[in-house]
Amino acid sequence: MDYTYGQSYDYPLRILVPSDSVGAIIGKQGSTVKQIKQTTHAKVDVSKNESTNTQERVIVIRGQQENCIQACREVLRIMYEDAQNKNKANEIVLKVLAHNNFIGRIIGKGGNIINSIKKETDTKF
Repeated sequence: MDYTYGQSYDYPLRILVPSDSVGAIIGKQGSTVKQIKQTTHAKVDVSKNESTNTQERVIVIRGQQENCIQACREVLRIMYEDAQNKNKANEIVLKVLAHNNFIGRIIGKGGNIINSIKKETDTKF
């Protein structure tokens, strides 16, 4: 599959994850991220750690919309399992990076869309 940026089927999803979760997401010799790519048919790129002080890392997921959603769910599942193993499963922090052009659409008039998402998913924003 070709995941060239800008194609009609290419949905870039950018998320920030805690740096201490990245090892679990990548896996030994990249095995876990490779499995995510194979099972979801999405392209998953984990940014390199440019600084030792970085507390978060960017993960870019590209592909068809449903594949991106599935890959993001897998990342969340892995983060949850990793947090449980570290006895830190109280709250999983994942930040979605949205382009400025989409913020109004995400929030909605009077916050109706974002509030609906919060209610349906039982998440904090």
